[in-house]
Amino acid sequence: VERIATGLAKSGNKEALYTVVSWPENPEYRKMQKIGNLMVSENTWNLLDDDSTFDEGFKAFTSYLVSDDFRNNLDDFDAWDIAKGLTKILVKRFDKGAEVFKNILQLQPLTNNQQIVIMGAFYDLPDENTNLQLRVFRELIKPTLLPLDSVKTVFSFDQARESLVKFAEKLAKKKCYDEALWLIERLITDDNPDKSGLNTKDDEKGEYNLHQRIIEGDDMMTIQTVRGWCAWALQQFVTVGGQKHLDQVIDYVEILTSDANYYVRLQACVPLTALARNRYSVLPNTKVRFMTDKQVEKTEKLVFQMMFSDE
Repeated sequence: VERIATGLAKSGNKEALYTVVSWPENPEYRKMQKIGNLMVSENTWNLLDDDSTFDEGFKAFTSYLVSDDFRNNLDDFDAWDIAKGLTKILVKRFDKGAEVFKNILQLQPLTNNQQIVIMGAFYDLPDENTNLQLRVFRELIKPTLLPLDSVKTVFSFDQARESLVKFAEKLAKKKCYDEALWLIERLITDDNPDKSGLNTKDDEKGEYNLHQRIIEGDDMMTIQTVRGWCAWALQQFVTVGGQKHLDQVIDYVEILTSDANYYVRLQACVPLTALARNRYSVLPNTKVRFMTDKQVEKTEKLVFQMMFSDE
């Protein structure tokens, strides 16, 4: 029924269109749905994709975002699917996406799901659209974070901040180094993962205690946590174009190599290995060294410190 109604709406049937748009506001309808076929995760996407029904899809999407069902009842995992709606809006109509972003920010303190929608949408922006990524950074992310002493002041949910540093990695891959470093600077000392290495309140059994799993000898090469992702973002600077920022990159790598959490130290090996491997490289078609003698010396020092650390 949902698909038939949405199809009629897209073909210009006004009665069907108004019916579809009204669904997110109907609590009885929402009770009967699962995220797989929920109107906002399937039918609304269809409306947003079509220029003729975009405005109605936008209305349905924003209506759902302010509902208690989304804010407090929807599972965190399913909220990542909802974030794709905001991605669609930012791609198609940046002004409308910015409107959603700013309206959500006014609802502080933000629930986990609201944080997921914002940060999940940014991370899902198309890789090929660098201009859009930069616009999101300059017009939405930077003005929001600039006045804050800590990113966690607004984005308390760990996975939301993790998505932010994953966005920084995407920027670095596109050689948007200044923007990526600006974000890394604000996340390099984030408290995720826990610096004590102890189990957290949300994980009393320690099933996700990555520090302890490293001690027990588990192979933990999956990329997780805010500071863990910082390491992978820094790796993207060890390439032609990124050499101008290597002093700051090496300083950040040093912070990660001495992290109290062993999982972060493990991830720090990723950019450190890249630095060590390229320390005597030269720039293409030149005899100019990729790294200075001072940078090489500091890189080698960090390698030996990690190799012979008593911890």
